[in-house]
Amino acid sequence: MAEAASGSREAFAAIVERHHRLVYRVAWRYLGHEEDAKDAAQTAFVRAWGAAGSWRQTGSVRGWLLRITANVCLGELASARRRLLVLTGDEPAHGRPAAAGGDVAAGRELRERLRRAIGELPPAQRMALVLSKYEGLGYAEVARAMGRSVAAVESLIARAKLALVERLREETGETRGKDAVHGGN
Repeated sequence: MAEAASGSREAFAAIVERHHRLVYRVAWRYLGHEEDAKDAAQTAFVRAWGAAGSWRQTGSVRGWLLRITANVCLGELASARRRLLVLTGDEPAHGRPAAAGGDVAAGRELRERLRRAIGELPPAQRMALVLSKYEGLGYAEVARAMGRSVAAVESLIARAKLALVERLREETGETRGKDAVHGGN
């Protein structure tokens, strides 16, 4: 990264090669649409190249790129330049293969319900959930990527999980929902 920060295109190309799948996956899971994710990943790398000189050796290149990617994705939502599609439970065609076995129809229905529920989360909750649960990042890494404290990330993820449970309960007609969770009377 130090070489890329000095203007080496070859060094930056190596960084892109190493991290392009991660950046694309995060963008795809957040935006939910392959073409939008490709655009966002490209934008993230263009911004990273433009900001390479400001990279600080105190952090990881991966974390720095995730922060840029998160900002690009959140910016896509805020700008409303295009209609955002919600997350899916499956990888794009060139991603990892779907799991075999089980009741395929029931699995699809559950993924669709979950996809819709995740898509209704507030943007920060959605991004924290994508980075933590889908990309397997720890809370500290999510916090760095989102520019938030670890406590804030923990709160975002907890609220996201609660909202998902409540939403899925509403869809199935369960009445425990908010009263059971919030101790309502």
